[in-house]
Amino acid sequence: MLSTARKVMIRRSFAQQGHQRASTSLPIDSYLRSFSSSDDSNGSGNGSGNGKISDISEKLREKIDTEGEWAYCSRQFMSPLQVPVRGADILTSPLYSKGTAFKSGERDRLRLRGLLPARRANMKVQKDRILNAIREEESDIRKNMILEDVHDRNETLYHRILVDHMEEMAPLIYTPTVGQACKEFGMRFRRPRGMYFTEEDRGHMAAMVYNWPHKDVHVICVTDGSRILGLGDLGANGMGIPIGK
Repeated sequence: MLSTARKVMIRRSFAQQGHQRASTSLPIDSYLRSFSSSDDSNGSGNGSGNGKISDISEKLREKIDTEGEWAYCSRQFMSPLQVPVRGADILTSPLYSKGTAFKSGERDRLRLRGLLPARRANMKVQKDRILNAIREEESDIRKNMILEDVHDRNETLYHRILVDHMEEMAPLIYTPTVGQACKEFGMRFRRPRGMYFTEEDRGHMAAMVYNWPHKDVHVICVTDGSRILGLGDLGANGMGIPIGK
């Protein structure tokens, strides 16, 4: 067994090594800025630094694969989404499910192997299928229903479609289509979204908010449902407005 003093020394050693690693790892933009500054400080002043930065930027620019498991996927990642569940619970959660887009490594780590078809369909393939289905419909409310169906089972795909085709999709998820969607909200209710506060909840509202399943909340959209696009008081059916927003 190691003595307490020895353990402390080892911890300090690892901490110092970690500090050194952290101090030498710079983001690409910071690296390029420091490169430019050092070039200017050398008195070149002839614009050669900008040319060198362009060359470095070109080399560092990511090349997106168009085939294979990483097709149309970036390898430059933001902080990963923390997934608190595993297995079938992921596939039934629209927030975490990506349909058949999970890569082989993800299927092992998240215990999905065997729960999905072996053939992988990436986000582009799934997106193209949904776009074809939407564009074959003539009714805007039917197009809205297709989008909301995707929203209810695969939010990753849903937002991919919106980001890539916002001009085409915005009228389908909000005005003018959202008015009819609100009027039919009760008849087409499939899964709960949002929270509902009524006069019967007086005295319980402070406790109710803790029933919301997610802790990391950045934006809250509130409506009283009384003036929905000039349609009047739609009550709970007005929930279509916060969902659309």
